Amino acid sequence: IIENDLFKQDWRSRGKAELAQYMILRWTIALLIGLGTGLVAFFNNIGVENIAGFKLLLTNDLMLNHKYYKAFAVYASCNMVLAIAAASLCAYIAPAAAGSGIPEVKSYLNGVDAPSILAPTTLFVK
Repeated sequence: IIENDLFKQDWRSRGKAELAQYMILRWTIALLIGLGTGLVAFFNNIGVENIAGFKLLLTNDLMLNHKYYKAFAVYASCNMVLAIAAASLCAYIAPAAAGSGIPEVKSYLNGVDAPSILAPTTLFVK
């Protein structure tokens, strides 16, 4: 918020109850954003660990049975399926999810209206 004279005058005219309500609301929103970000990261980590564990179990069982070529084929095919799934999701569902997202966030914070970078589908595909 730009602190100009009009803003300062409006801020001084508010009562203590309004200021307390504003501060509580502000901290509550910050808390909810932090909790939401943490939950998304937690479930993302669980998903990655399960997929990697499944791939490790498959290849480990084949390697213990001395089927090295099959183990390599399973490992490579698992990676190819995951890469194709990620590329398909980005191409057909949310093209804004491709890339790191840092340039999109920078442009959004600078006032550029980038379509669908904050959409729920982009979050899901990301």
